[in-house]
Amino acid sequence: IAAVETCTSGEAYHRLDSLLDFSNPSVFNKFDAKACIFAFGMNIFDLNEWRKQGLSATYHKWFQVGKKRKLWKAGSFPLGQLVFYNQTLPLDRRWHVLELGHDSTI
Repeated sequence: IAAVETCTSGEAYHRLDSLLDFSNPSVFNKFDAKACIFAFGMNIFDLNEWRKQGLSATYHKWFQVGKKRKLWKAGSFPLGQLVFYNQTLPLDRRWHVLELGHDSTI
């Protein structure tokens, strides 16, 4: 799996701790709070590797855990970060225009 990392120096909100509840041991023990998150706008998937790594089962596992107790802040974006943690290779930032059309006032 390849995607564009979103963190740059000085942007703490583009790290896992901005999305996940690290006070929960399920999250704290498996993930690095300071790890970069990646953008879902441009991804390349090797479906053979997806199957080999069992990523569908990983998705369903974290989805079920997240239904029982709140592990992330909102939406499906954090769930993707859990599933693809340590499974993603960085793409050149030119592959994705971050926050295109984003308006923080809305």
